[in-house]
Amino acid sequence: MVKLTTTVDRLIFWIFTVVFKLNTTVDWGVFTVVRKLSTTVKTHKKERMKPLTTQPNYDFYKETPSGKYEMPESDEDLTAVYPEQYASKNACLHLVRKVEKELLYIPLCNFAPFVRAEITYDDGAEPKKILRIMGYDQYERLPPAVDVPADELGNMKWLNNAWPAYCVLNAIGSPEKHLQCAIKGSAVGAEHRYIFSHTGWQKIDGEYHFLLPGNSKYEVELFGKQKRYGMIEQFDLADTAYTTGLLSLDVIPKEVLLPGLSVVFLSPLNEFLRMAGHEPKFILTIIGHTGSMKSTVAALLLSYFGNFSSSDLPLSFRDTANSIEYNAFALKDVPTVLDDYHPCAPGEAERMKNTMQTVARAYGDRASRSRLSPNITLRPNKTPMGNAIVTAEFQPDITESGIARLLLPQIIQMYESEEGKNQLEEWKA
Repeated sequence: MVKLTTTVDRLIFWIFTVVFKLNTTVDWGVFTVVRKLSTTVKTHKKERMKPLTTQPNYDFYKETPSGKYEMPESDEDLTAVYPEQYASKNACLHLVRKVEKELLYIPLCNFAPFVRAEITYDDGAEPKKILRIMGYDQYERLPPAVDVPADELGNMKWLNNAWPAYCVLNAIGSPEKHLQCAIKGSAVGAEHRYIFSHTGWQKIDGEYHFLLPGNSKYEVELFGKQKRYGMIEQFDLADTAYTTGLLSLDVIPKEVLLPGLSVVFLSPLNEFLRMAGHEPKFILTIIGHTGSMKSTVAALLLSYFGNFSSSDLPLSFRDTANSIEYNAFALKDVPTVLDDYHPCAPGEAERMKNTMQTVARAYGDRASRSRLSPNITLRPNKTPMGNAIVTAEFQPDITESGIARLLLPQIIQMYESEEGKNQLEEWKA
């Protein structure tokens, strides 16, 4: 009897036996000829074992002047990125098996993916890791880079959703497991980035740093309408003209302007007031009829921490309560604006009323709902960490305890002089 040692040997032996209707014994010499013929037909190249390079070539990770990434010069360069059991052949990922002191290349897919960057986003509560995956395929096309949460790499949804349909896995075996292993192994030479996705004071290496987009030392990235927040590193006396202009011109009523500026300059102190147990627990609510420019006033106040206008304020009563709660946590030690509490249909009015009640409680009590993670453990609470300014056309119809947490200046007349009117129109533009 012939001793069959590998799956390939058994498969070929079975085919040989069935086709030619032979017994389970067969001449080994004939079997060897058939086996070599089959491997030739399958185009599995066999090469002698070559050691991996000690220093992989990661030059193809670099961007060209056009902003695109070049193909690697050779499969050897790309192979050096992967763990030893994987290789690139014609820009396609292969599993490498050692058979009789030779290498057998088994194709897994028609592309060669690798990790371009390993990014950690820190929102102040639950850091999340993202893998930025790039790849090359046998057609010399460059699929788009895709950001995949590290815990979702194995389900392959990113492949179906982000890459072209011609990027496919082989249907034999479990190529998705090998693909995950090869991709994670390629992260050895990837770029590593740590990005803060919240604002405010953060203690790093024993020192406090104020985080906003534009920080020259640490990378800060905000999302959606929060992208309007930003900072500049340099400051001189000329920059005080903005504040002196607000105070000297008869543009904004003092009963609105002074509480507004108080919230602006109080917000960066929240971290230290929190440590002392005296965190602010109120919401500035600016009330004014339609056209009174209350949203413009709020945008001017918020522009101490970025570049805002009345049409791109961070939060709105059209947002869901959960999104407002998340943003209130991320916008730490800065003011934010919840815009446009207005009359509407009964159903929408009830939703806005509930949102306002939730916001008043969240900022007034500095508390949030506790939540469980999928594995039945408590997730970190995301309480509001900054201060809020609300714009409304009338006093919110919420409970008495909610109203007690609101500071309610009202805009009756916006400007008292033609100069003030012109200045306000200029700022609004």
